[in-house]
Amino acid sequence: MTDLIFSIMLSASSVECAKLSEGSEQKACFQEMFYVGVDKLIADSLKDPTDVIQYGISETVRCQNFGGPYDGYCACFSANARNSYGARTGKQFQVFGFSILDSGLHEDLTILSGELVDAKICGTLRFTPRDSEKISKQIH
Repeated sequence: MTDLIFSIMLSASSVECAKLSEGSEQKACFQEMFYVGVDKLIADSLKDPTDVIQYGISETVRCQNFGGPYDGYCACFSANARNSYGARTGKQFQVFGFSILDSGLHEDLTILSGELVDAKICGTLRFTPRDSEKISKQIH
């Protein structure tokens, strides 16, 4: 499993979401929890998570669409960050995988390496823009 670079378990807020009655509020709670998990994943993976622009998260698809062996669901995030030399990298795509439980909870959020999946499919997915300051808030 050395191809799996970062892994975060998303369960801290799941109890609060589960207390909500099933429906749109609960789904929105799990969705926001998922987004916060992605924010944290990105903050932990970037050299300078305080200076990200063009941040977005794609729609969810089955990982088999990416041509890799990872079973479950995948989505992409896009970000334009700074590299070690301080220059902007340009808009880059990363693929992450996760599981969706029957309750709607997303868990086992993991950035997948290029050997496991083909990130080219990210360019064909719909993205939801996200405030990049949310990444900065995840730095400890």
